[in-house]
Parts: sequence; structure tokens; C-alpha cells
Amino acid sequence: MTTDITELAHRLKLEVHRAVSNFSPQMNIKTRDLKELVEVLEKTQAGEKQWREVVDAFCADDADWHKLTNSNNELIALLSQALCKQADRIAELESRTVTIEPFRSFVTDADLAALHRFAECCDDPESGGHDLEKEQVRRLEEIGALRRSGRIHWITEFGDVLISVTAGIKVEVE
Repeated sequence: MTTDITELAHRLKLEVHRAVSNFSPQMNIKTRDLKELVEVLEKTQAGEKQWREVVDAFCADDADWHKLTNSNNELIALLSQALCKQADRIAELESRTVTIEPFRSFVTDADLAALHRFAECCDDPESGGHDLEKEQVRRLEEIGALRRSGRIHWITEFGDVLISVTAGIKVEVE
């Protein structure tokens, strides 16, 4: 297409030069050549317009992608900060030493031994349930380490705390 325009423009330029150099008011420019040149220029301009629309759409999409990327980066930064704060909080909580001493006024070694035995039986699916005596179960319910609904017993959050605090400590009952 560029060669067609170039050839037409070159021919018209030669005609203009001849007319000017000969001082001829009559130029031998053909109407057909002018129309063809105008058509080619119009097509080129239409194509250029389409390309400009494509470029503008691309730039708009690119700007949208940058906005999306920036908002994602901001979200990632916020989440990262939240995770760091939570990690600090976890480290702080884990550094605290919890002992059984505050509970010694109402939790006995026998209670702890019974609670650990209950937990062992619950962890063993083949045990068929716990083997504690009714009085031991009632006592664990009384101190809040176990709960009951009908015939089903489960360890409460307080019971979990007692188990985790005394984990690794051998509790013996006389």
C-alpha cells in the first residue's frame, strides 16, 4: 500500500515540477490518479484511526491492570503486616508459662490422672470408651474438666488446659 501511495505521489510531483518548470498552467494530472490517491489516503487514515483505537484500548486496559496490581500489592502488604502482628502475638502468648499451681486449690493429682486417662481412652478408638469409675467422672464434671450430654462425655476447654499444662508431667495417684 505504501508503494502505491509513493508511486502516485511521485507521479503527481513530477507533473507539478514539469508544469512549474515549463510555466504551463495546464498540468497533465489525471483525475483518476488524484481520486486513487485520495482513496488510498482515506483508507490509510481509517486504518490509522483503528490502530489508534486499539492503542487507546490497550492503554486503558494497561492502566486498569496497573490499578489492579497496585491494589493487590496493597492488600498483600496489609495481610503481611497482619500476619507479622499475629506472629508476634503468638510468640508473646507462647512465651507465657502456664502452670497447674493456680488450679491446685480445687484440682487434685487424682483428678489430673483421671482426666489424662479419659483423654487416652478417647484418643484410642478401639478402647470402647473410658474406663473411669462413676465417682471419677462425676468429680471431673464437678471441677469443669468434663461435660456430659446424656450418656456422652467430652473434655471441656478447661480440661484441655489442664491436660496441656500437665502434659509430660507424670501424675501418680497413691
